[in-house]
Amino acid sequence: MHAFLVFAFLTSNHLVNANQLDTLRISGQQLEMNRLKGSSSTYLVYIEKPDNDLLDVSIWERSVGSLMLGDQKVMKIEQSWRNVVDEKERHIISYCRWNDFGPIYHRSSSWKSGEKEVEAFQFDTRAVVGADSVKDNQKEGFEQLLESPTLNWELDMEIFQTLPFQERVVFAINFYHPGSKKGPMDYYYSVGPLEELPQNDGTSVKSWALSIDYGNGNQATFWIAQKTREVLRMEERFGDIRRYKIKLP
Repeated sequence: MHAFLVFAFLTSNHLVNANQLDTLRISGQQLEMNRLKGSSSTYLVYIEKPDNDLLDVSIWERSVGSLMLGDQKVMKIEQSWRNVVDEKERHIISYCRWNDFGPIYHRSSSWKSGEKEVEAFQFDTRAVVGADSVKDNQKEGFEQLLESPTLNWELDMEIFQTLPFQERVVFAINFYHPGSKKGPMDYYYSVGPLEELPQNDGTSVKSWALSIDYGNGNQATFWIAQKTREVLRMEERFGDIRRYKIKLP
């Protein structure tokens, strides 16, 4: 998740009324991990002001791969956020268990005032802690205790690919943004009917619409291709500010 979003999440009432639909609490056992393939994706990410002027434009490159740690197959997800402003660029590497998306390690680097800033975390079943093996880790000494298993919120677009989609269901997903002062908690995403999402070439792709209501008029919708499970588009609103993610060919 982008820092802009984290602030909004921490200052808004983000829970939806899940009583109207069937609610499915997501754990690693419900995720359809076979849907996730090793791949690379590129997204145009931009933010619009109320007058439609652009506030920010980035290119996000995300790749999913795997490796073996001992006898365990581990997922490696790498993100590169490119921007004309150095301070808005980020490079992120995350490791998870391949069979259930359980987070293992997360490291992000960015530039602040011309200096490289690194934040690194290790996960286990009891806590998220600052990785003491990483030099100049800004989060050394950090600790967030876990009452129940959580998923890495920075990997939401990959996790969404593995959800057991069906109409008129709400997914309750326990997410945590590594390093956030706000602890892990359930966020509620509702699935609407399948839609035909228009493409730039005049075709359309049958897609699931996955929406979350953050409260106070703030909300987001992700369109996820029914066949490939790729996140094709996201539209997000916080007050008068809108943010978009669009998958590039």
